[in-house]
Amino acid sequence: MRNKLILTALLVVAGASLLAASAMASGSARHAKGAKGGTLTVLHLSSDFEYIDPQKCYDTGCGEVVWPISYNLMQYAEKNGAEGKRIYPEAAAAMPVVSKDGKTYTFTVRKGVKASNGKVVTPQWFVRAFERLLSPKMGDGASARFGGISNFGAVVGAQAFYDGKASKISGLSVSGDKFVIKLTKPFPSLLPGLAMSWFNATDPATPYSEQDVNSVVSAGPYFISSREVGRNVVLDRNKNYKGTRPANADRIIIPVNVDENQGLLQVKAGQADYIGQTGVPGASAAGLGDEFGINKGRFWVLPTSATTYWALNSLPEAPLSSLKLRQSVNWAIDRPAQVRVSGKYAGRRTDQILPPAMPGFIANNSLYAYAGAKPEIAKKVAGNVSNVPALRLLHRNSATDGNRAQIMRYNLEQAGFKVKEETVPTSQLFSRSGDKKNGNYDIIRLGWQADYADPVNFINILLDGRQIPDSGSSNNASFTNDPKFNKLMDQAATLSGDARYAAFGNLDIQMMKQVAPWAPLTNANNRFLVSARVKNFTYNQANTYVALNALSVK
Repeated sequence: MRNKLILTALLVVAGASLLAASAMASGSARHAKGAKGGTLTVLHLSSDFEYIDPQKCYDTGCGEVVWPISYNLMQYAEKNGAEGKRIYPEAAAAMPVVSKDGKTYTFTVRKGVKASNGKVVTPQWFVRAFERLLSPKMGDGASARFGGISNFGAVVGAQAFYDGKASKISGLSVSGDKFVIKLTKPFPSLLPGLAMSWFNATDPATPYSEQDVNSVVSAGPYFISSREVGRNVVLDRNKNYKGTRPANADRIIIPVNVDENQGLLQVKAGQADYIGQTGVPGASAAGLGDEFGINKGRFWVLPTSATTYWALNSLPEAPLSSLKLRQSVNWAIDRPAQVRVSGKYAGRRTDQILPPAMPGFIANNSLYAYAGAKPEIAKKVAGNVSNVPALRLLHRNSATDGNRAQIMRYNLEQAGFKVKEETVPTSQLFSRSGDKKNGNYDIIRLGWQADYADPVNFINILLDGRQIPDSGSSNNASFTNDPKFNKLMDQAATLSGDARYAAFGNLDIQMMKQVAPWAPLTNANNRFLVSARVKNFTYNQANTYVALNALSVK
């Protein structure tokens, strides 16, 4: 996911824990049948959702809420461990038929499925999902949804539709129960991409809107029956749902803007059931581990497919356009100290782009000062930095980010750099991080959680120098157009299976050695707390969501 997605999973990143990514895999692969009935209360701490509209939802908080209402061509199972990482056909009656050139996918859509409004789902519902996703009429983030996700813009006719030159996407067609997607180039990760909430079956009568919605029709286990901005979101069981996915609680109520400390007390006392993707406060993690243990039923510490990093502005006119200086910054960082800022169990340190949970990851912790700051090496690599302008260090105005920035500033000054620190609200951080003309930063603290389990959604999305618009860019390092790495990214993206993953794993290491566009810091864990009455806790490692529809309350 793009930068704003890490607000939930990644603002709690760090911590000294090296908990294994297989923490949940040791349990039963199949979720146990949960008791049905009752109301599940899920707390969303400190903020409201930006969007609950499936085609505008683009953060981990809303993603967890939208998953129980989703009915997609392809889906991830509500299962723990390895089984939850595999996609299966949900609205599709079987896996699609794929042409020999890899550019045409034909899906057969299940017949007779009714949505929460009583209408029958047809292939046209998936056409509408694409149209709402790629239309600039949907307002904020349309360019990111079109281009930032990379290859979804490769659907034939998507560009003309996005530009307003066509009223339909010509590469999408429907005939009876068949839904056909035609691409301008092969897209090996199309199927896991289609499991994203964006491609939720959408009533063709749903209009385009720049505003968010207050209810959502669904063919999945639940539907969003109401939303009061600033107060709560309510999910009710979809009585028309006849599928195999769990739907245990009768109703799921999600209060928003809940005070962190108050929310923690409510869940511990059983007045609420679960602190959602916002996660438990970092300062409370150690005490919760002591009180409840780790992954024993109440306090859960589980891996994400996320990396936090300092993006290093590589524009030709920027001080860090020099490779030697970017490498020096990487040597200067005290990663263990950066990790400890967010409290216990929050993640593991890293000096790589890809997270360990991502297919293709190759561990190589000897690239830079993985064990701690090495100012003498940093000075030697950089050479004389007396004429380098003060590096503009930009970060969010949270206490955690402020502490992390103080450590970073100290590390850089020990390596001989001058540093000018600036603190901004979250909204400004994201708008400036994608603005190569007016961002006014040399180093910025960000993070990324994958949209789906494929390394193209890290490396190509974040570091393709051919895709740097003046604003709204996901290439926050403004890593410039490098023919060598453009070719390597393109080659890796065309491969499939083990060859694909090996190519991306090697590309990760090669980029950090040879161009160093980032100074990676941590791979996040999610830290969750549930009440004593919650059973059937199920965490999907592919999308890193708790399956709210699988949770049961007694």
